[in-house]
Amino acid sequence: MKGHEVTIFASSFHYSKHTETQQFEESSFWKEDSIEGVQFIWFKTIPYKSNNWRRYLNILDYTYKIKMFDYSLLEKPDVIIGSSFHLLTPWISGRLAQKLRVPFVSEIRDLWPETLIALGTSKYHPLVLLMAHLEKRIYRSSSRIIVLFPKAHEYILNLRLGISRDDIVQIPNGVDCRQFAEESTDTLVSGEPSIINKRSETLTIVNAGSLGNVYCLDSLLDAMKILQDTQIPVHLYLVGDGVKAKELKKQAQELRLENVTFHEPVSREQIPALLSKADILYASIMDSPLYRWGMSLNKITEYMAAAKPIVFGYNQPDNPINESGCGFTVPANQPKALAEVLQKLVAMTETERKTLGKRGRLFAEKHYDFSILGEKLTSLLETVVKENT
Repeated sequence: MKGHEVTIFASSFHYSKHTETQQFEESSFWKEDSIEGVQFIWFKTIPYKSNNWRRYLNILDYTYKIKMFDYSLLEKPDVIIGSSFHLLTPWISGRLAQKLRVPFVSEIRDLWPETLIALGTSKYHPLVLLMAHLEKRIYRSSSRIIVLFPKAHEYILNLRLGISRDDIVQIPNGVDCRQFAEESTDTLVSGEPSIINKRSETLTIVNAGSLGNVYCLDSLLDAMKILQDTQIPVHLYLVGDGVKAKELKKQAQELRLENVTFHEPVSREQIPALLSKADILYASIMDSPLYRWGMSLNKITEYMAAAKPIVFGYNQPDNPINESGCGFTVPANQPKALAEVLQKLVAMTETERKTLGKRGRLFAEKHYDFSILGEKLTSLLETVVKENT
């Protein structure tokens, strides 16, 4: 926190576990808490069980309660940050900053409505038009705009809103490198034996995270079939769950894959120990016009911190795997090319693979460690406050 006092306004309903995380007094819609010196204001919001209309109600409910909160109960802030998992959060944050007469900084984690358009929604759809209106209001009201993607500034400048390039700052997703050991550990954090069973002369590949439609994992299974048929000694662990899990398991059965193991998700605290047991780490993302602005995946920063060679299925040449030289990038949805890259890694010596992994670790320490990004954010906020004093 660098000596600054921080208050976070958050929904108490967990978006992925679909569970309530806090207990509230019967007559109250909010509660105050402190976690490691950070003040939290938790808002009780409408629960939901899937990505349906109730989730949109949850978003609206959170926004409404941000608006209705009695801010006279708190000390007036010096600056307000609004982060855009959805656009209503930075929008209402900007309105609040205007009301309290303090500077506002927006953090754009996803490009809306660009994401919807890239997924096939008409640019004339009412929701797209509403989002386009909101994003312009957010950008115009921001003293600074934080973006995650390396080329997101181009997207914003193309809107021709009179925003200066200097007012758009990239701060990508980060990682605490100290949590990731460079050598393997025998157990997960909980004490549970590792889910990876090391086999003699067989390299382990790990893909950790959501088994969703955008990650092209069907191509990974096709590549594993090629490697199985050519008797390349590798074994893949798909650790996670998601909307495509059932379909992927069926595909693995149909292909009679003996070199693939599915495992339920592990907690974030267990991820460092899990990755430490792998020989190769895999990530991929679908080919989409959206990624011409770049990407910032938590998975990639964690993989790099784990000091393992990375294979990345991605269709854009500008990416941290290529930039750091810590592995290989292959086009998405090309199983044969993927199988060839994995076979190349198998043919390397352990020393050569460790060299690749160390490059990623050094890159993560220099560009993605929370200590580095924290300094950058602190400097940005202090500058904004001074400009508005």
